[in-house]
Amino acid sequence: MGIIRKITFPGLLLLLWILSIAVVNPVGDFPLNDDWAFAEGVYSIVQTGALIPSDWPAMTLVAQLYWGALFCKVFGLSFTVLRWCTLLSSLVGAISFYLLGCEISKRRSVVAFASLVLFFNPLFFSLSFTFMTDVHFLSAILLAFLFFSRDIKSPNIGYWLLGTFFSIVATLIRQPGLMIPLTFAIVSLIARPWSTRKIVKGNIPLLLSLISYLIYMRWLNAGNEAVQTVHIMDHLIRGILQNDLAYFLERTVLILLYVGLFTLPFVLYTLPAISWSGLKRNSLKVSLGLAIILILYLGSSSFPFGNVFYNLGLGPKILKDTYWGSNIHPELANESWQALIFPSGLITAILLLGLPLRRGVWKQLFANGPLQAERLIRFGIFLVLLIYTGFLIIGPYLFDRYTLPLIAFALLFFLPFTKRFPQKAAKWMASVSLLIYLLFSLLGTQHYLSWNRTRWQALEELMTKQGIDASRIDGGFEFNTWLKTGPYNKEDRYGKSWWRVAEDEYVLGLGRIPDFEVKQILPVKAVWPFDQDSIFVLWHKVEGLALYEDYPIRCDAEKIAPDPHYFSSNLPQIRFHHDLSQSNEKAHRGQYSMALTEGKEYGFSTTLKDIRPGDELRIRVWRWDETKSAGLAISNQGGKSFYIFEKANVIQEEDGWQQLEILVKIPTDPGFDQVGIYVWNPVKVDTWFDDLEIDRKPGTANKEVENE
Repeated sequence: MGIIRKITFPGLLLLLWILSIAVVNPVGDFPLNDDWAFAEGVYSIVQTGALIPSDWPAMTLVAQLYWGALFCKVFGLSFTVLRWCTLLSSLVGAISFYLLGCEISKRRSVVAFASLVLFFNPLFFSLSFTFMTDVHFLSAILLAFLFFSRDIKSPNIGYWLLGTFFSIVATLIRQPGLMIPLTFAIVSLIARPWSTRKIVKGNIPLLLSLISYLIYMRWLNAGNEAVQTVHIMDHLIRGILQNDLAYFLERTVLILLYVGLFTLPFVLYTLPAISWSGLKRNSLKVSLGLAIILILYLGSSSFPFGNVFYNLGLGPKILKDTYWGSNIHPELANESWQALIFPSGLITAILLLGLPLRRGVWKQLFANGPLQAERLIRFGIFLVLLIYTGFLIIGPYLFDRYTLPLIAFALLFFLPFTKRFPQKAAKWMASVSLLIYLLFSLLGTQHYLSWNRTRWQALEELMTKQGIDASRIDGGFEFNTWLKTGPYNKEDRYGKSWWRVAEDEYVLGLGRIPDFEVKQILPVKAVWPFDQDSIFVLWHKVEGLALYEDYPIRCDAEKIAPDPHYFSSNLPQIRFHHDLSQSNEKAHRGQYSMALTEGKEYGFSTTLKDIRPGDELRIRVWRWDETKSAGLAISNQGGKSFYIFEKANVIQEEDGWQQLEILVKIPTDPGFDQVGIYVWNPVKVDTWFDDLEIDRKPGTANKEVENE
């Protein structure tokens, strides 16, 4: 830490900030994580002059949107510019953290070390290179708390106004920003000497922040149906009513383990300065610490959880294969990740045992004296920790990045007030662990940006050089949601990805996927140990799409597809849904058929695409049905404009089996390009179907097109 004596620490932070940007390189006009949804609001402000909120975010967000719009108005509309505005917020947040630490601790070198622990925290560092809300929110609450702290020490209308302003800003980025003016109001109530003026002054920031929030919510409710997720109080109440104690305890364990993991270098650095009296001789504390570690270990089955951590890297990298846990690299085994529980649990236990919970400590809050302001500020930090922890425990969503404010305020709370130096061994261990965090953050973030640049290069080549429409591509979460290439789909490991994929003829992945052909492999230019990544451009025949020469399509109910809810057919791109109804009780040919029973009335369901007006379809299926009520159906658009159900046209009979047939000519309605085919059993008597066959011939006009 000797360099800190030669230059001011904020100057050192600025230098590290510049060097980090040079290493990572934030350039690239593409979204990262969820920031496509936040960029939508910025784009609407810049392009139309009005805010049109996205239907994705669950936070207030508006202050961040106008901050980003200001940058884009000056420097141009792009994701690169939006990342630069977050990077500036990260620098401001890191410096604010240092200045706030100096308000409550005389040991500047320890405050500086804690600031570096925050700055190179993988969550904080990687999110600084996105337009996500986390860094903006943390910077706003740190600024608000800093100015309120200075007002507590030396009442000043300027500090108070700035604290109030940043409280409103924080609240209009994320709803939990209300905890800062709430904390200031509580501290004002207990600060001596009491006065009505002081209490009123302490409550005005809370009132103004709450009014700002309510005005914004009223505006949202006035004409924006897509923003119901922003009603956080409804979600909190629902979370309390719908979940049980075990759920809340699991969340508590996860949150505490993350705090332990990311404060590890700081705790090592300050360990000798933690004011315990004879811990070795205190068997009760030792026993309590072991009990805490055991509880954390037993409740740690979901640790670590998403969304920034991407196994050994930083992300997220959400592609068709990686979403389901395939082709992830670089990758550590689950056992290696589980090993993190032990140091995280140990550090968490040390922090919890270091909490000043004695009665005498709390009595000092109400006592006048030269250190009352410092005690009140530290008490305010403790309140923030309690309030925000409670919010994370009962809130509707929990991601690893949401713990960032908790980590920052935990670092502040445990800053030692004394000038006691750490021991050399502890100092060296702390420095080594900080260096590991630094390298992981730098290399992981650099890799993440390089990986995304390569991904979007592949997508650009598909769309511009090969003329592939975006609606035919599954380029990953950010690509399809940003371009809105289709509707949201259900989560299906073997079907289309859920993130607005219309067709997945072309898919981007981190490796090979069964039934997909590799068209191109683009290596990611990244630094060791992340230099083995590549983007695979994959292709397969579109599900449900078949040429005339591919017909007839046959399904005999014998072969189950990789997704067990489907039968395979003679064409790899055509599957038939059966809802786990394969049966060996009866069979027309082979060993199996499909049984339709009560609760499973539909089967052999598929959608045929690229159907043309005038096409002639012939559909046949064998049926075993004593009631002769079940039949074969074909429809378009949910049956609203075209629907045929056939249960009587029997063309053959064999040993109790009957073959049904539908002959149909596709109407010439415009936009009629696909049909759904299925069998239906409308009664409660068991029915069996087998050996489905679909043939398709072009009509007269389509024959002429085919022959050209």
